[in-house]
Amino acid sequence: SIMSHKLKPLYRPEEITEEKDLIEKLNKIALSTKNLINYLEDTIEKLESVIVPVQKKLIHEELVQQFTILYNLQKTKLEQIKNKDFENLESNSKAIEKHENDMKIFSGKFLLSES
Repeated sequence: SIMSHKLKPLYRPEEITEEKDLIEKLNKIALSTKNLINYLEDTIEKLESVIVPVQKKLIHEELVQQFTILYNLQKTKLEQIKNKDFENLESNSKAIEKHENDMKIFSGKFLLSES
């Protein structure tokens, strides 16, 4: 079921933050990002396959949009890592942080709509 669909991280956060070798650290970040992209892609696919009652259509579309925005930001991040585009990676990371915060706000709104 979609509710039991959880992201399985490849590394604990400290395994990345405490990595001394910069190349290895970038590889771990890239692999973690790719893992997240696959999870988001799968989640979006599952959400788009759900048949939603008319009265919940707008909030459901917004939910799909929230995941799609994060998916696109993460894909950009992966490209920036691969291309060693660290200048833009920093601003994209801030955009990801902001969007994750927007998603937290949205999740409150979504949960209220479900109650």
